[in-house]
Amino acid sequence: MASDNRTAIAAGSHSSAQTPRTLARRAERRERLAAARDRLAAEDQARRDAQRARQDARDAAAAAGVRRGGRRPADEPPRANRNNTEPRANITGPDVRVMRNQNGYVAGYNGQLVVTAGQVIVGAMLSRHPVDRTLLHPPLDRCRDQLAAAGIRPRLRTVLADAGYASEESFARADADGLRLLAPLAKDPGRRHVRAPQRARQLDRRPATARAGRRLRHPRGQEDCKLRARTVEPVFGQLKTCQKVTMMSRRGLAACENEWLLACAARNLRKLHRHRTES
Repeated sequence: MASDNRTAIAAGSHSSAQTPRTLARRAERRERLAAARDRLAAEDQARRDAQRARQDARDAAAAAGVRRGGRRPADEPPRANRNNTEPRANITGPDVRVMRNQNGYVAGYNGQLVVTAGQVIVGAMLSRHPVDRTLLHPPLDRCRDQLAAAGIRPRLRTVLADAGYASEESFARADADGLRLLAPLAKDPGRRHVRAPQRARQLDRRPATARAGRRLRHPRGQEDCKLRARTVEPVFGQLKTCQKVTMMSRRGLAACENEWLLACAARNLRKLHRHRTES
């Protein structure tokens, strides 16, 4: 049984007062600024293309006589920032993105883990994507690759995930891969007398999500979902509290991911040592 979850890991050096070597020369600073400008322009063009595609899909459905609820998408795409401010780029760490954590927002990465029922980390990765909705299967693929590299034949069967990973695409691919995916459609599905969020109501009308909802309502599915609280959640707590993994000491996605993998390996070794000592 595998559990999947995320955390926001701040990126940067603990000695942040020192200027990075890559920004010490004027030519390198100009190169970083040009790269940041090009990335912002590419992201803006991608948002405009996606908005235009939504408009075309709406117009094609209207021409075919298919009625859709809501308004037609506006010509101007919504800005990526929730506070409707101009997008910005980080030139000291071009790979980082703005992530949300319990204390607000940080410039960092999205840490993903795949953990067994025995709290053993079997897959780990860092992502620059701040939203978990599309990040369910990349960590599982990384888990299979890492286990295969260690000479272990992966046999994933049941996957537990929180509501942030729920999407029709994730459920459909899980069915195709033969996975029993259990992920609630709402963050607090146990609350009564509260109307389900609109996204949860819309997902429930889709075939793969409807099948996942039936699995989740089954008594066995409800019991299995309770395992998340004592599998992956304590692992993140131990990494943050015991190993102080709240900020990376290096810069760049590759370097930070290596540090993340090292912290996960150290945590597994500590658990193995404690298990052997107790037994």
